[in-house]
Amino acid sequence: MRYFGGGMVLAAKRRIETLDDRGRKPGLFTRYIASLVPAGLTPVKG
Repeated sequence: MRYFGGGMVLAAKRRIETLDDRGRKPGLFTRYIASLVPAGLTPVKG
């Protein structure tokens, strides 16, 4: 169960990054799930 949940959270974060690159806004559920990603797991753009 933990493996599935972790994969779901990382997929949501990946989806947010993709939508951001395309200039689109993610949905509420995607933003909520992606908010569970620890700060150290995502690279900083800039």
